[in-house]
Amino acid sequence: MVRRTIYLATAALVAMLILVPTALAQEDTVLGDDDPLLPEPNVVVVGEDELVKIAGQPLPKTGGPEIMGTSVILTASLLLGAGIVVYAVLRRRR
Repeated sequence: MVRRTIYLATAALVAMLILVPTALAQEDTVLGDDDPLLPEPNVVVVGEDELVKIAGQPLPKTGGPEIMGTSVILTASLLLGAGIVVYAVLRRRR
């Protein structure tokens, strides 16, 4: 019975670590003057080539998403740590 409770608690913790950040990232926006999705008035859209001509030098890299970003490494390390803790608790109970 204790093992099942520990497994259930660990599974709930892992599910929370995975699902809570995505749930918190969803913000409700109210349409109006401060809506970030509406375009600004009097905006001139230029392409990258034209922007390089205006700036006079190549644009710096902005980073962007990585395949093995910090969120993937953090999630993997949390899962590994939770597994080690569960293993240690179950081994000590014997």
